[in-house]
Amino acid sequence: SISAVYQNKKEMAQLQTEDRRLVDKTIQLFHNCGHGLEQGKAEIFNQITFRLNELESLHRRNMVEMVNNMWFTPMELDGLPEAFFEGRLMRTSKRGTQLMVTTDSPDYGDVMQYARNSETRKQMMFAYNIRCKENISILQETVDLRRKRAQLFGYRSHAAFMLRSQMAQTPDVALTTLSRAKDAVAENHKIRINTLAKLKRKHMDAARVPYTGFFDWDLSYYGRIFSQATYSYDTEEIMKYFPVPH
Repeated sequence: SISAVYQNKKEMAQLQTEDRRLVDKTIQLFHNCGHGLEQGKAEIFNQITFRLNELESLHRRNMVEMVNNMWFTPMELDGLPEAFFEGRLMRTSKRGTQLMVTTDSPDYGDVMQYARNSETRKQMMFAYNIRCKENISILQETVDLRRKRAQLFGYRSHAAFMLRSQMAQTPDVALTTLSRAKDAVAENHKIRINTLAKLKRKHMDAARVPYTGFFDWDLSYYGRIFSQATYSYDTEEIMKYFPVPH
């Protein structure tokens, strides 16, 4: 059996690198399924795994079903492609005619990229970020169960358990690698934000509107404008070839 091969150091040493890696990975998969645990721990492992699968399904279902509906006037949605308005649910309120926009895809991405009204983008981002509050308790329970599962195998954390067969091998190595990359990534992000902020200021000056700063809800909108001006990249033109029904 593959377990016998794995335990035979002499036989493992004679294997090609690829074969030895295959044996290691296969044994790792067995361990991840609870093989090798004593009976008491194996039962706990199975209970935790069953519950984690339940939580994953609940989380996924919530993400699909719990969508926030927003209502905007056509003026508040100025800048959106014509196709965005086709077949959209409408209502009449004190503010006049309003159209329903959801926090689901592709509505959210379209509004964040095309809506000229900064307040519209801000409201959409806030609604998007507070959706699925029910998932908070699910994530908390998931974190706790993952830690308990790792401890069954003698590991202090879920990260240590999952990284043991990866290149980093330990959380400390992974964090060190991320720390090294952080400065370069942060510097590139700073340059991009400064570039887009200048573009926004230019637009505000042209419209004779006071510039009040560059915000998170400005990133996709001015990022699109910058890409179109710099690379002649027009997402609206591309969208014509990939229609998505609302």
